[in-house]
Amino acid sequence: MTTVPLDEWINAVQLSIQTPIAGVSWEDQDTLQIQFTNSPKKDSQLDDFTTLVSGQWSPNKHTLTIRQGRQLPFELLTNFFLLTRLQKPLMVKLAEQDPKYLPYLDKLNLVKPGTLSQRPIGTLSEAASYLFACVAQKKMTLRELSEATGLTQVSLSRFKGGQDVKLSNFLKIAHALALSLHVSSS
Repeated sequence: MTTVPLDEWINAVQLSIQTPIAGVSWEDQDTLQIQFTNSPKKDSQLDDFTTLVSGQWSPNKHTLTIRQGRQLPFELLTNFFLLTRLQKPLMVKLAEQDPKYLPYLDKLNLVKPGTLSQRPIGTLSEAASYLFACVAQKKMTLRELSEATGLTQVSLSRFKGGQDVKLSNFLKIAHALALSLHVSSS
Protein backbone atom coordinates (compact mmCIF):
# COMPACT_ATOMS: atom_id res chain seq x y z
CA MET A 1 0.00 0.00 0.00
CA THR A 2 1.28 3.46 -0.90
CA THR A 3 1.98 5.68 2.09
CA VAL A 4 3.35 8.58 0.02
CA PRO A 5 0.87 10.24 -2.35
CA LEU A 6 1.70 9.69 -6.02
CA ASP A 7 2.11 13.42 -6.67
CA GLU A 8 4.79 13.66 -3.95
CA TRP A 9 6.63 10.72 -5.49
CA ILE A 10 6.44 12.24 -8.98
CA ASN A 11 7.68 15.59 -7.62
CA ALA A 12 10.67 13.79 -6.09
CA VAL A 13 11.29 12.07 -9.44
CA GLN A 14 11.09 15.39 -11.33
CA LEU A 15 13.58 16.98 -8.92
CA SER A 16 15.97 14.11 -9.65
CA ILE A 17 15.85 14.04 -13.46
CA GLN A 18 16.38 16.63 -16.19
CA THR A 19 13.65 15.58 -18.64
CA PRO A 20 10.30 17.34 -17.92
CA ILE A 21 7.39 15.11 -16.93
CA ALA A 22 4.18 15.94 -18.80
CA GLY A 23 1.79 13.67 -16.90
CA VAL A 24 1.18 10.49 -14.97
CA SER A 25 -1.67 8.00 -15.25
CA TRP A 26 -2.67 4.50 -14.25
CA GLU A 27 -3.16 2.42 -17.42
CA ASP A 28 -4.89 -0.26 -15.35
CA GLN A 29 -5.02 -1.42 -11.73
CA ASP A 30 -1.27 -1.93 -11.49
CA THR A 31 0.43 -0.28 -14.49
CA LEU A 32 1.75 3.24 -14.08
CA GLN A 33 2.62 5.39 -17.10
CA ILE A 34 4.76 8.50 -16.99
CA GLN A 35 4.57 10.76 -20.02
CA PHE A 36 7.40 13.13 -20.93
CA THR A 37 7.22 16.35 -22.96
CA ASN A 38 9.97 15.15 -25.29
CA SER A 39 12.28 12.22 -25.79
CA PRO A 40 14.93 12.17 -23.08
CA LYS A 41 18.42 12.91 -24.31
CA LYS A 42 21.53 12.44 -22.20
CA ASP A 43 19.67 12.24 -18.90
CA SER A 44 21.67 9.74 -16.85
CA GLN A 45 19.45 10.29 -13.81
CA LEU A 46 16.42 9.29 -15.89
CA ASP A 47 18.31 6.18 -17.02
CA ASP A 48 18.96 5.33 -13.36
CA PHE A 49 15.32 6.00 -12.46
CA THR A 50 14.19 3.70 -15.30
CA THR A 51 16.45 0.95 -13.96
CA LEU A 52 15.28 1.39 -10.35
CA VAL A 53 11.59 1.08 -11.24
CA SER A 54 12.10 -1.57 -13.96
CA GLY A 55 10.43 0.74 -16.47
CA GLN A 56 9.91 0.08 -20.17
CA TRP A 57 9.96 2.81 -22.80
CA SER A 58 7.37 3.17 -25.55
CA PRO A 59 8.74 3.09 -29.12
CA ASN A 60 8.61 6.90 -29.40
CA LYS A 61 10.42 7.23 -26.03
CA HIS A 62 7.79 9.65 -24.71
CA THR A 63 6.14 7.24 -22.24
CA LEU A 64 7.70 5.11 -19.51
CA THR A 65 5.55 2.16 -18.40
CA ILE A 66 6.02 0.67 -14.95
CA ARG A 67 4.29 -2.68 -14.53
CA GLN A 68 3.34 -3.64 -10.96
CA GLY A 69 3.55 0.07 -10.15
CA ARG A 70 1.38 -0.21 -7.05
CA GLN A 71 3.94 -2.57 -5.54
CA LEU A 72 6.76 -0.03 -5.70
CA PRO A 73 8.12 1.05 -2.31
CA PHE A 74 6.98 4.65 -2.93
CA GLU A 75 7.99 6.02 0.47
CA LEU A 76 11.49 4.55 0.34
CA LEU A 77 11.99 5.64 -3.28
CA THR A 78 10.70 9.16 -2.56
CA ASN A 79 13.20 9.53 0.28
CA PHE A 80 15.96 8.10 -1.90
CA PHE A 81 15.21 10.56 -4.73
CA LEU A 82 14.92 13.56 -2.41
CA LEU A 83 18.09 12.74 -0.50
CA THR A 84 20.27 11.91 -3.51
CA ARG A 85 18.73 13.61 -6.57
CA LEU A 86 20.06 10.42 -8.24
CA GLN A 87 23.62 11.73 -8.05
CA LYS A 88 25.93 8.72 -7.81
CA PRO A 89 28.23 10.06 -5.04
CA LEU A 90 25.19 10.97 -2.93
CA MET A 91 23.58 7.56 -3.54
CA VAL A 92 26.73 5.79 -2.35
CA LYS A 93 27.05 8.06 0.69
CA LEU A 94 23.39 7.55 1.64
CA ALA A 95 23.71 3.77 1.39
CA GLU A 96 26.81 3.90 3.58
CA GLN A 97 24.75 5.77 6.19
CA ASP A 98 21.61 3.65 5.86
CA PRO A 99 21.85 0.08 4.52
CA LYS A 100 18.17 -0.04 3.53
CA TYR A 101 19.21 1.83 0.36
CA LEU A 102 21.88 -0.71 -0.62
CA PRO A 103 19.53 -2.68 -2.92
CA TYR A 104 19.20 0.42 -5.10
CA LEU A 105 22.97 0.59 -5.44
CA ASP A 106 23.00 -3.12 -6.27
CA LYS A 107 20.39 -2.56 -8.97
CA LEU A 108 22.42 0.32 -10.45
CA ASN A 109 25.63 -1.76 -10.27
CA LEU A 110 27.23 0.72 -7.88
CA VAL A 111 28.25 -2.09 -5.50
CA LYS A 112 29.13 -5.67 -6.22
CA PRO A 113 25.78 -7.29 -7.12
CA GLY A 114 24.27 -9.62 -4.55
CA THR A 115 26.50 -8.65 -1.65
CA LEU A 116 25.09 -7.20 1.52
CA SER A 117 27.42 -4.27 1.54
CA GLN A 118 30.92 -3.09 0.83
CA ARG A 119 31.12 -1.96 4.43
CA PRO A 120 30.49 -4.08 7.49
CA ILE A 121 26.98 -4.40 8.81
CA GLY A 122 27.46 -4.08 12.51
CA THR A 123 24.03 -4.55 14.03
CA LEU A 124 21.07 -6.84 13.75
CA SER A 125 18.93 -3.81 12.93
CA GLU A 126 21.18 -2.90 9.96
CA ALA A 127 21.05 -6.49 8.66
CA ALA A 128 17.27 -6.69 8.97
CA SER A 129 16.86 -3.28 7.38
CA TYR A 130 18.97 -4.31 4.41
CA LEU A 131 17.32 -7.71 3.94
CA PHE A 132 13.80 -6.31 4.04
CA ALA A 133 14.79 -3.49 1.67
CA CYS A 134 15.84 -6.30 -0.69
CA VAL A 135 12.43 -7.94 -0.15
CA ALA A 136 10.73 -4.66 -1.12
CA GLN A 137 13.04 -4.20 -4.09
CA LYS A 138 12.18 -7.68 -5.36
CA LYS A 139 8.50 -6.87 -4.80
CA MET A 140 8.08 -9.94 -2.59
CA THR A 141 5.39 -10.21 0.02
CA LEU A 142 6.07 -11.57 3.48
CA ARG A 143 3.97 -14.57 2.49
CA GLU A 144 6.16 -15.25 -0.57
CA LEU A 145 9.31 -14.90 1.54
CA SER A 146 7.79 -17.27 4.08
CA GLU A 147 7.12 -19.85 1.37
CA ALA A 148 10.62 -19.43 -0.10
CA THR A 149 12.36 -19.82 3.27
CA GLY A 150 10.10 -22.22 5.13
CA LEU A 151 9.92 -19.70 7.99
CA THR A 152 6.65 -18.45 9.43
CA GLN A 153 5.38 -14.99 8.59
CA VAL A 154 5.35 -14.28 12.32
CA SER A 155 9.07 -15.03 12.72
CA LEU A 156 9.85 -12.96 9.62
CA SER A 157 7.81 -10.06 11.02
CA ARG A 158 9.63 -10.30 14.34
CA PHE A 159 13.00 -10.22 12.59
CA LYS A 160 11.87 -7.27 10.47
CA GLY A 161 10.87 -5.52 13.70
CA GLY A 162 14.34 -5.97 15.16
CA GLN A 163 14.11 -9.21 17.14
CA ASP A 164 16.99 -11.64 16.99
CA VAL A 165 17.06 -14.47 14.47
CA LYS A 166 19.03 -17.71 14.29
CA LEU A 167 21.93 -17.67 11.84
CA SER A 168 20.39 -20.59 9.94
CA ASN A 169 17.21 -18.55 9.42
CA PHE A 170 19.20 -15.49 8.39
CA LEU A 171 20.97 -17.61 5.77
CA LYS A 172 17.64 -18.98 4.52
CA ILE A 173 16.41 -15.43 3.99
CA ALA A 174 19.61 -14.36 2.22
CA HIS A 175 19.43 -17.46 0.01
CA ALA A 176 15.77 -16.80 -0.88
CA LEU A 177 16.76 -13.28 -1.93
CA ALA A 178 19.67 -14.61 -4.02
CA LEU A 179 22.18 -12.74 -1.85
CA SER A 180 25.66 -13.89 -1.03
CA LEU A 181 27.12 -13.28 2.39
CA HIS A 182 30.82 -12.64 2.86
CA VAL A 183 32.45 -12.81 6.26
CA SER A 184 35.92 -11.42 6.76
CA SER A 185 38.17 -10.36 9.58
CA SER A 186 38.88 -6.69 10.07
